[in-house]
Amino acid sequence: MSNMTRDCILENLSKNIPPAQVKQLKMIWCSILWDALDIDVNDTDKTAQLYKRFPLNLQKHVFDIHDVSGAQRRLPRSNEIPPIERQYSIVSFAFLVILSKEFIDQAYIRYFEDIEPALIQSYYALCSVYPFHLFSYGIWKYLGKHIYRKEELAPEVLALFPSKLALSPDVAALLSVSFNIMVNRAREIGIINSTMKESGLFIDFIRRNTEKIHQIEIEMTLFDRSNRGNSPELKIVTEHLNKFRTPSHRITL
Repeated sequence: MSNMTRDCILENLSKNIPPAQVKQLKMIWCSILWDALDIDVNDTDKTAQLYKRFPLNLQKHVFDIHDVSGAQRRLPRSNEIPPIERQYSIVSFAFLVILSKEFIDQAYIRYFEDIEPALIQSYYALCSVYPFHLFSYGIWKYLGKHIYRKEELAPEVLALFPSKLALSPDVAALLSVSFNIMVNRAREIGIINSTMKESGLFIDFIRRNTEKIHQIEIEMTLFDRSNRGNSPELKIVTEHLNKFRTPSHRITL
């Protein structure tokens, strides 16, 4: 796609969103995400060059730190995936897309255990950024087609690790809407701020504690700062999120 064509598409998209969201749209549109979606990981040289365009705090997960030339590639260990995921940005999502393509291409079982959950979590965090909804449906379809390749997977693998990417784009869209409703309410009552990272950490908590979602929704609906004792689950959420905040940014419910 030529730069002129891309500029025309961006201009048309900008006409359909509030002016305050145009800057965020341009950030997504001009990001490295599209190169990550497009890259053929079988071309190892191009893949390495693309990785080198990422910040150093991401590059360190795919290059040997003892190789000053940056030529020695590696794939991250399992315990390196959460720090990548918890950056919750368009850049870290793009990074996870490439990793997912590499892991699934090499049929590594760790893809299902570590990478895929991080990829999906980052996707839902991005859905909390308003302009991303313009692309989210198509991106989910891409992930399902190019990363979750069901026809290539052994039946015993599918039985052990049923993929969330098998969800239809429509179901994924409904889930993202429900998460966004909760994220917006959490912002309104002040237990998270407006950054994508905070949204991602909040969504991560409720996805890992599904049995608490209903009570959290009730407490957020009835929340009253003058009677905080009636919000025990929100207190637990806040304490969990404070673990990822600097002391000066921690929130007291």
